[in-house]
Amino acid sequence: MARLEGKVAIVTGAGSGIGRAVAERFHREGAKVVAADVSGEEKATCAELGEGALPVTVDVSDRGQVEALVARAVEEFGRLDVLCNCAAIEGDPAPISEHPDDQLERLLAVNFKGVFHTTRAAFPELAKTGAGSIVNIASTQALFAVPGSGGYAASKGAVVSMSRTAAVEFASAGVRVNVLCPGLIDTPMMNRFRQAAPPGALDQVVAATPLGRLGRADEMAQCAVFLASDESSYVTGSVLTADGGYTAV
Repeated sequence: MARLEGKVAIVTGAGSGIGRAVAERFHREGAKVVAADVSGEEKATCAELGEGALPVTVDVSDRGQVEALVARAVEEFGRLDVLCNCAAIEGDPAPISEHPDDQLERLLAVNFKGVFHTTRAAFPELAKTGAGSIVNIASTQALFAVPGSGGYAASKGAVVSMSRTAAVEFASAGVRVNVLCPGLIDTPMMNRFRQAAPPGALDQVVAATPLGRLGRADEMAQCAVFLASDESSYVTGSVLTADGGYTAV
């Protein structure tokens, strides 16, 4: 039997990158998937997936839209078992001393408050199953310093801290909360980083990565399936780093 057979999952950021890969993999593993994104590209994701996939256009920084997303998922599929928060923006590189206020506010609104909103809104429905799972996508930049990415790192670090707290608070209801911290993954976001970074910067990171390459979005999706499924039933409050060994050096 597929590992998510019979489960209903919301995946935010499902229009591209890791979010799209997660939505595709969850569906392949038997889940009914609510694919949410602000771009409208979630419709293309669901068109590929076919039956058992519902596209919803949503801005996760808006609490009301997030609450409507959860309600729509339950209305369509009758329950909610899994929430995977992939929606994120990267912002432009800037030192903390020069970081624009508007960019900082947007990074926090999407990357942190978006996860907070969805976690809060989904919890009552996840608790009804007695075995719900929340998988929040952060970043290795939440774990070590990358000059020029203070705002982004802060938003992802907040996701890690909040997730650990939620794991403790939700445990008695049977809801698990874990974090996946990807390293450099070959996605549209990474391509934008490549264009904005100094020449050769990405090559230096890859050279310092023991596995010697960028990660793939489908590899992150496989990690998310493990955390979402009953295979990780005794795992909560954990941070899974998937970075080719970069942080181990």
